[in-house]
Amino acid sequence: MPIPPQVHRTDPCQALPHQTHPAIPAVILAGGQSRRLRMGEALKWQLPFGSADLLTAVIHRIRPQVSKVIINGPRERRKVLRQYALPVIVDQLPAAQGPLGGLLTALLWARLCHEPWVATVACDSPFIPENLIERLYAGLRVSRQGREPQPGSGARQSLAVTASSNGRGHPVFGIWSAGLYDVLNQHLLEGGSRSIMEWSSEFAVAVDFANDPADSAIPEPFFNINTEADYHRALIAVKNL
Repeated sequence: MPIPPQVHRTDPCQALPHQTHPAIPAVILAGGQSRRLRMGEALKWQLPFGSADLLTAVIHRIRPQVSKVIINGPRERRKVLRQYALPVIVDQLPAAQGPLGGLLTALLWARLCHEPWVATVACDSPFIPENLIERLYAGLRVSRQGREPQPGSGARQSLAVTASSNGRGHPVFGIWSAGLYDVLNQHLLEGGSRSIMEWSSEFAVAVDFANDPADSAIPEPFFNINTEADYHRALIAVKNL
C-alpha cells in the first residue's frame, strides 16, 4: 500500500470555489534546491516578482484554469509553503528525486482523491500560457481520436500530454493519468532514470505552444528562471505586460 502524502492546512480533495472547465486539478512542483539562484535565505520561488513573489505569479497564472491548486514540496519547506493559503502535499520519497519525485506525489494525491487526471506545472515559470490546460486537454482528446480521455484504456501514449515549444519539450507542464502512479513508483524503486523527459516520452503526446510575435517582450511561454540573468530578464518582461 502506498503511503499517503502528508497534507497540510486544508483538505486538497476539496475544490476551490471558482471551478472552471476543464475540471482538472493542478499541482505546482516546488521541490527544487534553488542552488543557482537565491537572494539571502530566500528560495527561488520566494524572489520578488510583480506585486508579490515568483510562486504567487505562477499561482495567479494557473488558478483560473483548473479546479484546484495544490503545492508540492519537500517536508522541510511545508511551513513556508503553507503561507500561500493553498493545500500542501509533501514529497512521498525522502531524498530529492527531481521533478519525477514531485510528479509521483501528485499522482498519488490524485489517486487518493479519486481524480482521474492531474496537471503539473513548475514553480519558476511565471509566463505560463493562459490556455495551457485547455490546449493540453485538447491534445489528450486528439490522441484519443476525438473521444473523452479515459485513463487506463487505449494506447500507453494516451496516458499523458506534455507541452513543447520552439522544438523543445517541457514535460514538467503536463496532464497525467493517475493510473501512471504504479508505473512511476516502480520505475523509481528500481533505480530508473530521474529524467522526466526520458520517462515521460513513453506515455506522453506533445502539444506545441508557439510564441506569439505580438508578445515579443515575454520570454518563451515556458521560460524558467534558473540564474540571476534569467531573473532580471523576467523582471523586465513582467513590467512590460
